[in-house]
Amino acid sequence: MVYAGVDFAHQPHWNQVSVDFGGRYYLESIGIYLSAGVKYAHSEEITAPGKFDNFFFVPEVGYAFFVNQYVTIEPAVYYNMSFNDFSDSSKVGLRIGVGFYF
Repeated sequence: MVYAGVDFAHQPHWNQVSVDFGGRYYLESIGIYLSAGVKYAHSEEITAPGKFDNFFFVPEVGYAFFVNQYVTIEPAVYYNMSFNDFSDSSKVGLRIGVGFYF
């Protein structure tokens, strides 16, 4: 599967817009999926003029619980590996998503 996304995040002192795309491979017999993508993030500080651009490589491992033929609940572990500032901007995270398949 190929995917693309656009995100917007707002915090009291900054805004961030990001664009990402990548691919996902499902191991259908066991429900696990492997994903890899790239992400571009642009951040702006509101209180002080400052802009920051960052590129990430984003590998992910997750599981697809099929509720029915078209809907899944997908918990996953991901790693945002920063190309610009590896030690401060890279992070590991958990997410739970809902997938709709047509």
